[in-house]
Amino acid sequence: MSDRKLTRGIGLVTLAAAAAALVAVAVASAGGTRQAACGDVILNENSWVGSTANVYVVKNVLEKRLKCKVTVTNITENQPSFQAMADGKIDVVLEDWDNTLVPSNKKYLTSRAVLPVGGNGITGVIGWYIPRYLLKQYPQFRTWRGLKGKESVFKSPESGSQGMFLGGDPSYQQKDKTLIKALGLNLKFVSVGAEPAQVARWTQLYKQKKPVLFYWYDPQYLNAKYKLDRIQLPPRFKGT
Repeated sequence: MSDRKLTRGIGLVTLAAAAAALVAVAVASAGGTRQAACGDVILNENSWVGSTANVYVVKNVLEKRLKCKVTVTNITENQPSFQAMADGKIDVVLEDWDNTLVPSNKKYLTSRAVLPVGGNGITGVIGWYIPRYLLKQYPQFRTWRGLKGKESVFKSPESGSQGMFLGGDPSYQQKDKTLIKALGLNLKFVSVGAEPAQVARWTQLYKQKKPVLFYWYDPQYLNAKYKLDRIQLPPRFKGT
């Protein structure tokens, strides 16, 4: 479900990649000037800008400092990327948003085909967001309970008589449909495609000062440009 804190930036590696990385670091740090090539490393770039930044910073360090030969892939997060790691098609995923908790992924961790290697100190938050100007007009929207009976405020051509909930990139793990149903809200989950399409939609509505309720997260560079507020959702409960 949304409105949960997720450890952003947990590194996930294959067992072979973990061993190679440890060897490379040990050699690079032991003699100061002596370095050995760490071999081939395949990094996976996810479909959001933060992942792109992470991947290309690490790529530069691996190539310049550890003399690695780095390849970047673009395999969808969640199970496809876990399967790709187990199959040797990816060595490292630098950023994971709790996909280690997905039941279908646990077999990769149990078998040690995929190893979590720690966080980078950044905590990500996924939730339901609205523009701040809308919260001033409807202060009850501060929590999900205030949406009840007011869902039509978010109507769109795609949602008919229901309010529109603008979902995220279809490749992201989302439980918003389940949550909407569990909370008894008269909202219709609408997806317009990958993250750039979703951003284009909600920013257009934002610039027009229109209501919009959407899946979003923090940290994200656009949050410095647009004034958004996260709706308070209930704690995680059974079935969400």
